[in-house]
Amino acid sequence: MTPRERVVRTVRGQPVDRVPLVPYISQFATVLENIDYSDFCQDAGLLADTLLACQRRFGYDAVYISTDSGME
Repeated sequence: MTPRERVVRTVRGQPVDRVPLVPYISQFATVLENIDYSDFCQDAGLLADTLLACQRRFGYDAVYISTDSGME
């Protein structure tokens, strides 16, 4: 099952081979990629590149992209 199939089937309430892994990793990702958190919060491209680098590294099914009060 592909990550996309896993996530879509989960959202639809259908059986999956395992629970999709979609972690909230913003500050964790900046540490792993040696990115300044302030830059990460202010540059959407850097934010996306950093999260996708971790997704490729660990094989997450998807990445969770959001802002929080700390970023704002």
